[in-house]
Amino acid sequence: MSWSGTRSRILVDSSVWIANFRDPTASLADRLRTLIDDDLVAVAGAIVYEVLQGTRTSQEFEAIRQIFLPLRWLPAQPASWVAAAGMAAGLRRRGLSFPMTDILLATLAREHRCHIWSLDPHFTLIPGVRLFSPPKVRPGPRRPRR
Repeated sequence: MSWSGTRSRILVDSSVWIANFRDPTASLADRLRTLIDDDLVAVAGAIVYEVLQGTRTSQEFEAIRQIFLPLRWLPAQPASWVAAAGMAAGLRRRGLSFPMTDILLATLAREHRCHIWSLDPHFTLIPGVRLFSPPKVRPGPRRPRR
């Protein structure tokens, strides 16, 4: 299955990666694999850090590290950090506060014209963030019970 309509890269948040590694048989994992195969996935250092720091063994760490290596990494330049701080300050003045990592990811997604795929609903509150919603997988026909 290819999502040829999606031309911009998708910055996949740690929440999606963690769900993927917890249940690699889930439909979310199938969608993620398709995006990787279509070369549409991007990551950032903060995402890789969040995922890798939660591994339980050195073998798990290495296996997951190998998945991240060939993906497109979005660099955080000095201007990215300043833009993230400006975004956070503006949101805070409106009474909204978010984790620094999520503000940085929103900034990188805007700078690199990416969508964000996250299971965290607060990204919907950050102006200018384009969210990726994978198509729903339709269940196949039900088999009769035996």
